[in-house]
Amino acid sequence: PGSTFKPIVYAAALETGMTPNTIRVDKPVNFSGWRPRNFGNNYSGAVTLSTALTRSINTIAAQLASEVGVDKLISTAHRLGIESNLPRHLAISLGAGEVTLMDMTRTYATFANDGVRVEPYLIERIDTTRGTIAFERLTHAPTQVYDTMRARQMTAMLSDVVAFGTGHRAQLANGREAAGKTGTSQKFHDAWFIGYTADIIC
Repeated sequence: PGSTFKPIVYAAALETGMTPNTIRVDKPVNFSGWRPRNFGNNYSGAVTLSTALTRSINTIAAQLASEVGVDKLISTAHRLGIESNLPRHLAISLGAGEVTLMDMTRTYATFANDGVRVEPYLIERIDTTRGTIAFERLTHAPTQVYDTMRARQMTAMLSDVVAFGTGHRAQLANGREAAGKTGTSQKFHDAWFIGYTADIIC
């Protein structure tokens, strides 16, 4: 998923008491030999978490993952909607673990839905030519898995990504608000944008 995974890192950080205005320093870092770098090898110094997510700063995401811990990061990811197995290393903070599009859709839906997890689905019902129902999806009660106010903080930060940051090309006409995050990996072998408005995720 590349950097589309970063909102999960920030969501975990908010649960530890940080806020969008918490300051971290964008600088060269080294975690036992792993040295994540920013696009273009540029560093911005002291920035807020909101600014770091808007600019998709790799060193800040890695620092946050180190602070909250890999176990907390993975458990938060699973609670928000990731069902794929994630590797237990800090590089997942930059999207180095394989996930499915359904995982990411489910996770962003949790942010969009004020922290309530919903289960996306493809098929609602299959009717046979005999007039019987071959399959009907069972409904599941939505579950609050993330604090409402923190989910709204995440949406505000992801709105800034679209308004001012790496996702600016996803801006909608007539000033309609949208939130989301870009993500690339392997020199644009994978290039994602996952975003949402008040009523749709794509």
